[in-house]
Amino acid sequence: MASQLTLRLRQLKYCSAKRRSVQKRMLKSSVENIIKSLNEFKTEIDRLTYIDINAENNGPLAMDPSVTRLKSNFKKLPAEALSGYGDSAIYLSQLGLKTNKDGSYYFDQATFDRTWSSNPEFFNALKDNNLATNSATATVTKSQFTTIPPGTYTVENDSGQWKFGTTNLNRIDYNGGSRFTSLSYPGLVIET
Repeated sequence: MASQLTLRLRQLKYCSAKRRSVQKRMLKSSVENIIKSLNEFKTEIDRLTYIDINAENNGPLAMDPSVTRLKSNFKKLPAEALSGYGDSAIYLSQLGLKTNKDGSYYFDQATFDRTWSSNPEFFNALKDNNLATNSATATVTKSQFTTIPPGTYTVENDSGQWKFGTTNLNRIDYNGGSRFTSLSYPGLVIET
């Protein structure tokens, strides 16, 4: 294992679970706002990277390799699972965010309602803590009852003591790698 690993947590506020219909309306509004933002981003990146056949009206960032990579990654967004939300692969399309042939997003009420009825926990990907790692060889999960302050944490070996930020970790050998847990954050598991 590498001597250092970075984890990122994100937290957004959301409404009380006791008010299911209010929560559904708020989630729908969140999805619609996400769609609006995605479409605004797409419009702007398309404008900036526009390539004119005659090369007279190219966008200011046309042919810029960094922006081309960003645009390519953006196009992949609907096809990639959202990471950090448990074992199930969750896709934007399952949450009602669908794409038109031109790559713009639209809201699919039927899919939203179907997922809300069958897998409402999938919407946690839009509103709950997110755990991600910068290493393809590491996974991080936590219990829904574990609260970790949002932020970026480094996992590293500090003179023989593994740490998650400033919190001590317990390490055991696991499947040819390591498994890390913490008494401070019960339910947090990091595997390498």
